[in-house]
Amino acid sequence: MLAEFFKLEQAIDFSRILKLPAFLSLEAGKYVMMLFCGCQINELNNWMSQAIRTPYYWRIPTGGGPEFVAGPYSPVWYLINQPAQWGYFIWMHYLFAFDVGFTILNYWGHRWPFIIFYSANSIYFFDSNPIDFWLFNFMMLAIYSWKWSLFSILFKIPWMTLPFATPRWFPFPPSYVWPFIFSDPYGYHESPLRWAQIGAVWLTTLIIYLAIYHNHSIGTRHIPLYRVWYRIRDGKKPDGKDDRRHL
Repeated sequence: MLAEFFKLEQAIDFSRILKLPAFLSLEAGKYVMMLFCGCQINELNNWMSQAIRTPYYWRIPTGGGPEFVAGPYSPVWYLINQPAQWGYFIWMHYLFAFDVGFTILNYWGHRWPFIIFYSANSIYFFDSNPIDFWLFNFMMLAIYSWKWSLFSILFKIPWMTLPFATPRWFPFPPSYVWPFIFSDPYGYHESPLRWAQIGAVWLTTLIIYLAIYHNHSIGTRHIPLYRVWYRIRDGKKPDGKDDRRHL
């Protein structure tokens, strides 16, 4: 299989082989930036350790009640980011291990326009905005199924609130989280580019799914991830018909 990958007989083979140095350069660049960019003191990252240890709190005033909720997100967001409680670099190495896997998935069998789209966004969501690292990769999975688009929304928002405390290992948002979201003055001034990029990725991947897979040839039936992956790699639609318009 390795020999087949490096076989160079026509121009398209060069395009395939070029993915390997591109992949290595991308991951090496992200890793070096993680170590030396000083992102651990970035305002999007420096609160993570405390926030994960005390879900839905960050600074609590002496008078009682939360002064600021740093992570008004879903319980799943808290659970999947648990390594952040041990510090920035432990958390980032944890994310990097998964980032390598997600990058291989997005490079394998996809054409360069899609790879460039993924690579440009992955640098931002890994190094500059890792609090949305999982959100970004769940949105990218939407090219395989629209259900990932729905899940990414449920992953981001505090979809259920309870009026009492819950265990830290599965924290449900307290009842004050939604009022805080709508009244947080900082949230209205947060970088609009961040939210624009999240929205653009979410919409783009959903459009890709609808355009490529949700068509008359396959209807609305569920296509397992592994089938779609291999069909993309082989240049075919999930129903087996040849389609060189794949990503």
